[in-house]
Amino acid sequence: MPKASVELTLVEECMRMLLGCRVENFFARRRSYLLIYIILILLNMFGYPLASRGYALSDTGRVISSLLSVSTIPYEWLAPIFHVATIILLVVMWRWGAGASRIFAVYVGANYIFIAFAQTIGVTLEFGLVILVGAFISYSFIGLLWFWDAAVCRTEIIFRKLPLWRYWPIPLAISAFWSPINVSWSLISSLQYSVQFMQLLLSNPYISWMIVSDSPMLFISIQFVSNLFTLILMSPNFNPLFLLTSSGYGLTFCMTTPVFLCLLTLFYPQINELAYKITAFVGIIYGVLNMPHLFSPYTVWMGVLHFPLLFISIYALILSRILKEKLSLEAASPKKSKY
Repeated sequence: MPKASVELTLVEECMRMLLGCRVENFFARRRSYLLIYIILILLNMFGYPLASRGYALSDTGRVISSLLSVSTIPYEWLAPIFHVATIILLVVMWRWGAGASRIFAVYVGANYIFIAFAQTIGVTLEFGLVILVGAFISYSFIGLLWFWDAAVCRTEIIFRKLPLWRYWPIPLAISAFWSPINVSWSLISSLQYSVQFMQLLLSNPYISWMIVSDSPMLFISIQFVSNLFTLILMSPNFNPLFLLTSSGYGLTFCMTTPVFLCLLTLFYPQINELAYKITAFVGIIYGVLNMPHLFSPYTVWMGVLHFPLLFISIYALILSRILKEKLSLEAASPKKSKY
C-alpha cells in the first residue's frame, strides 16, 4: 500500500476514534441518557406545533391531525423507491455483511432526515404552514446520530444464527413495511380538506345564516359523513402490491422505524448503542401517542398498524436486559452462549 494511502487511513481512523470517544464519553453515564429521554418526552408530548395562522391550545389535536393528513402527499410517488431501495439494501447487507455497515447507517440517517422534513412540515387549509417542532427535532436528531454512526462505524452487520425467540419482530416489521391500509393518505386528506372547507364556510355567520339559518344540523351531518368515509378508507386492505407501494413506509416515522429496529435487534450487540437506544425510545413515545386511535371506531385499524412500532421499540430498549438475564442463568453452563 502506498505511504500516502497508509497515512490517510491512519488519519481517518484517528478522527473516527476521536469523534466516537467524545460523544460516547458524554453518554457513558446513565444521567446523560435520562436527560435526553426527559427532553424527548417534553418535546414530543408537551411541545406545541407552530402554525402560521395561530390557534387555540384546545385545537392542538386538530392542528396535528390536519398536518399529518397532508404533509406526505407531495412525496407519495417516492414510496415505491423507498420499498425497492430497502430490499436492495437488504440484499447488499446479506452479501457484503460487515462491509455494508456504513451504507446501512447512511441510509437510515438519510431516511430519518427526509422524514423530519417530509412528515413534520406542511401547509394545511385551516392553519396554514404547520411545523411539528418536537417531531422535527427528534427525527433530525436520530438521523444525525446514524450519520455519526456511519463516521465511527459502531454498528457491524453480522447475520448469524440466533435463538428462535429473537426473530419474533420480523412479522411485525413486515406488516409495517406493508402498511396494509385501504387507501393512501391523499384520498383521506382530500375528504378532510373538503370537510374543513365546508366548516370554514359555515363558520362565517352570514354564510351559515343563508345556508342553514343557524341550524347546527349541517355541521353534525358534515362531521358524520367525514367519519363514515374515514371508517371506510382507513380499513384493512391486504393487497400484496402495497408491499412495494404503500405510502407509510419510508415516508413516515411510525411505519419506517419498526423495520430498522427489527434489523438492529438481529445485529445486537454489534450496534451503535446510543443511536439504537434513542431511536427505540422515540419509537416508544410515538407508539404510545398513537394508541388513542384504538378508542375511536373510525381509526381502530390505524391504532393496530402502530403495534409494530410500540412493541418492537419496547423490545429493542429492553433487549440488553433480557440477554443479561439469560446469560446469568447460563453462567454455570460450560457451553458457549448462543445469544
